[in-house]
Amino acid sequence: MNHKLNQMIILLQNHRFSEFDQMMEKKIIKIVFNPFNIDFIKLNSYLIRDDSKRIDDAFANFDSVRLSSKQRDEIDLKAFNYYLFIDEKKAKKYYQNIENSKTNKMKKDVERLYDIYILKSSRYLQTLLDETEKLEDKYKSANELLISEIYKNLGDTDKHKMYKELAERHLNL
Repeated sequence: MNHKLNQMIILLQNHRFSEFDQMMEKKIIKIVFNPFNIDFIKLNSYLIRDDSKRIDDAFANFDSVRLSSKQRDEIDLKAFNYYLFIDEKKAKKYYQNIENSKTNKMKKDVERLYDIYILKSSRYLQTLLDETEKLEDKYKSANELLISEIYKNLGDTDKHKMYKELAERHLNL
């Protein structure tokens, strides 16, 4: 199993997608891996390829099958992150799934992202500023990007630019 998984990873890393697709259709793969894992690996390959049609189809397929709560949480989170910047309606759908989940451990983070990027709210500004102040520089970039986006939402272009530059600087530490 690990050998086959390593082969898949190498094919994807080297952008040898047609060989990857052929491998995924082999009988041995269907015997060794369960259907969810096969579909999940395929989804990741579509994400690497930036094949929006196949990505949409893969998420729709996951929506139509019965999944464990852990699998559902994983798919909802991946879909939310994918659609967050490209399709507000679909992002909202997966956001609601996450919010209604009893097991998803990422609710707080997803709520922040939804609030900042979709609702264009600033309610997390002070919390993020306080959190960021307590972090070492090398861990500040994610929060600084969110702060930058909040200032953009507020129309404060100077602070938007300042925090975006700080995030870029701290990302490279």
